[in-house]
Amino acid sequence: MMLDNSKHRALHKKTSDGRDREIEGYIEKTFEWYYNAIRPHVSEEDQFLDVGTDYGFSLDLARIKGFKNVFGIEPSPTNLSLEDPHIFNCSLEEFARKSCSLKTHVFMNHVLEHLENPISDLRTLVTNQNIASILIATPDSSGPPEYVWAPGHVWSFDPAWFSDIMEGLFPDYYLVKQDIKCFRNGWKEIWNVFFRKGLIDERS
Repeated sequence: MMLDNSKHRALHKKTSDGRDREIEGYIEKTFEWYYNAIRPHVSEEDQFLDVGTDYGFSLDLARIKGFKNVFGIEPSPTNLSLEDPHIFNCSLEEFARKSCSLKTHVFMNHVLEHLENPISDLRTLVTNQNIASILIATPDSSGPPEYVWAPGHVWSFDPAWFSDIMEGLFPDYYLVKQDIKCFRNGWKEIWNVFFRKGLIDERS
């Protein structure tokens, strides 16, 4: 279940136009890292989905890269997100039920630590068999409590959770790339890219 992240986003430094340029800078770095990993496997017909998109900054980045089909899911929409017809106030269950024939690349940047049941939600997401790749970025659990357990965070993760446990839980996916990135006051983040076997087979 996707939780309302409005309390967490209240910590962001949004200006009078409702945007947070500092957070946008972080999102852009994460998006570029993800896109570089998937670029050889992306066509212009592919779909880009941002789970927990807020006001949809990543959707603009995806459009710049040539994605024609972009949309976001946001359980706690801001006024800005309501202005974008490609951002939907719907659940992962509702997305999974959609009849979607497009190969889809999913951006989950600082979402997993907010979910009530992240494993269940990921299982729901990948019932749509066209999910070709997934970016998952979370705080590293080795960081200070004020970062790892910021308001709205209900889970913490370490690199081994993604490299060992995720592949066991989701055998249709394999970890392509994992990096530990250090920014935001020197705090560490775990960045992971997973590919779906049969849709992107780099290991064959």
